[in-house]
Amino acid sequence: MKRRKFVCSSMALILVLALLALAGCGRPSSAPSGGQEAPAQSESQSAPGGASGGGVPSTEQPSGGAGSGSGEGLVAGTDRVKELMQKGVAYDLITTTPQGTTSMKIWIQGYKLKTEGNFGGQKMVSILDTQTHTLITYYPDRNEAVKLAGERPQVDAKSPGDYLKDRDFTKARVIGSEVYDGAPCKVILVAEADGAQSKMWVREDCGLPVKVETEVPGQGKTVVEYKNLRFGPLPPETFELPAGVKVTDLGEMLQQLQKAAGKP
Repeated sequence: MKRRKFVCSSMALILVLALLALAGCGRPSSAPSGGQEAPAQSESQSAPGGASGGGVPSTEQPSGGAGSGSGEGLVAGTDRVKELMQKGVAYDLITTTPQGTTSMKIWIQGYKLKTEGNFGGQKMVSILDTQTHTLITYYPDRNEAVKLAGERPQVDAKSPGDYLKDRDFTKARVIGSEVYDGAPCKVILVAEADGAQSKMWVREDCGLPVKVETEVPGQGKTVVEYKNLRFGPLPPETFELPAGVKVTDLGEMLQQLQKAAGKP
């Protein structure tokens, strides 16, 4: 009886650790809602690769994308967004709300996504593989990582392309032109589903929004900025853990506890 109680207690502890790992990858709390999933890579496409350089892709800018005229003609289409994500994109994500400002570094290529930031005074890196449904949360200060596999693990960080979904840009209104973060942009007003309006700075070269301001009555203004936007293949080591990191696989630990409890 004592052994069964010990096994049950251990299983409960592992489940708590799993939940903490998932919660850890989803911070910061002031980031926009809605999980980010990198687009799936087709079998015909090659594995991520490219020149070395500390996880920073080339500064080559994609041609085309945004045109003149209506708001609809300014933004990149779904196929264009997928193309950019497949080739590789890196940027700094800065989110400002009435509660404060948070920042993250993000790398996306094909089916892989990596985020890096400081949460609660602790540096945290999340590496998500949507092809194998694997999420690794790495704590550099402790040189430790937690690995968890699930059906659809997500990281709570919107990419620029996410702001192009479920919005009617045929009714968007162009209100000006500005240079933002070194790139010419069109500033447009877009209606939201709740009746509010968002102001977007859309880059003319690629059709992606690099700054989004949304104000909700009673909740204040949220500003999301995508700075240092770079396009190009990412180095292979971008989505790899450093050598010598201790990795705890929560899935394997749970299976071992289930076997110890006599469960399949």
